[in-house]
Amino acid sequence: MKVIIVDDESFAIEALEYVLEDMEGVEVAGAFQNASEALDFVRDHKVDLAFLDIEMPGFTGIELAGYLKEAAADIQTVFVTGYNNYAQQAFDVEAVGYILKPFSAERVQAVIDKVGKTASHKAENEVVFRTFGRFDIFVRGELLIFKSQKAKELVALCVDHRGGVVTMEEAIDKLWEDRLFDEKTKKLYRKAVMIATHTFEEAGAPGIFQTRRGLCYIERDKVYCDYYKLLEGETLPKSPFTGEYLFEYSWAEERVPEIWEIQEMVEKRRGED
Repeated sequence: MKVIIVDDESFAIEALEYVLEDMEGVEVAGAFQNASEALDFVRDHKVDLAFLDIEMPGFTGIELAGYLKEAAADIQTVFVTGYNNYAQQAFDVEAVGYILKPFSAERVQAVIDKVGKTASHKAENEVVFRTFGRFDIFVRGELLIFKSQKAKELVALCVDHRGGVVTMEEAIDKLWEDRLFDEKTKKLYRKAVMIATHTFEEAGAPGIFQTRRGLCYIERDKVYCDYYKLLEGETLPKSPFTGEYLFEYSWAEERVPEIWEIQEMVEKRRGED
């Protein structure tokens, strides 16, 4: 999670930086005593969360929060202030937190956790992989259509790898098992990679399907997937596993016994609770 701090007092910035630097998964991307500089930074860089003082020269933190939302719709804001009379205004600009100075590390961590859960929930609702039964992908509720079935199958293979990489050699072995591992077949793989990448980009979900030279993978933390939820120990009443997993693809059959075992363990654990 990339955060920025905006406060006209340098010691206040240093105090918050000191707390944030020990928090896992948090990167202080910038710290500013000038609100305009912070706004310019957000226009050019990806920022997830902004910690804002309220009473500052130029324009207030409340005003800055509005400008930040205009510059980056996904940014979240939290106010860190010595005054308790701005809570309603903070609510009006949809701030995710209101921290009074002097603050504790626990209070800051609570806000970080809240933002993390919100981002995770948003990701889960934006891109959904359904693997039990037929393989389908939904982006913001809309079925994702691939121009190439091999491109879709390549994505399915990446999903099956649970965020791990799929090499070109393995993809060809699974998707083009009857072909030689030669330049013609490599071109088919590269075409599938290109189509898969463009399909997600055109659907407004870039970054889900990642590629590097000779390999590809899924950003597991950015999607909701019934298979992954089962691995995490959740029961799935909306999409139960009944013995079919990516059933269009023969290579997925070997995974079925493992999923049965996982589901049985999850259900047993739930019964004991």
